[in-house]
Amino acid sequence: LNRGRLKKTGTPENIDDRSTGVVQFLNAIMPKEFPDRFKAGQPPFHVPWVTSDFPQVECIDSNKGCPNLPTRIFSFGTVPKNKNKMIGLSQAPTLPFTPCLAHAYDPAKTQC
Repeated sequence: LNRGRLKKTGTPENIDDRSTGVVQFLNAIMPKEFPDRFKAGQPPFHVPWVTSDFPQVECIDSNKGCPNLPTRIFSFGTVPKNKNKMIGLSQAPTLPFTPCLAHAYDPAKTQC
């Protein structure tokens, strides 16, 4: 599970290349969609996310699927077509589109 922190530090994020677009996307969209959460004095704003394609867990192929996840996790990779196989894993924009959407919210971000 990758966890990106939305904090402008002025330094490059310590992330892998696959996650760069996700961090751009989250840094561009979250302050505009949830402005009150980014005001001084607010508690940390956590957004669980993954970039892997289709979850590689044994329960995904079982008839029952996997146990519900403890919180919603946004997948910038792929998710099962049958949403009941992994309840709580939600499709986010796929990786190639994240810089485009970040640019739409913040034109200073890399354009697709």
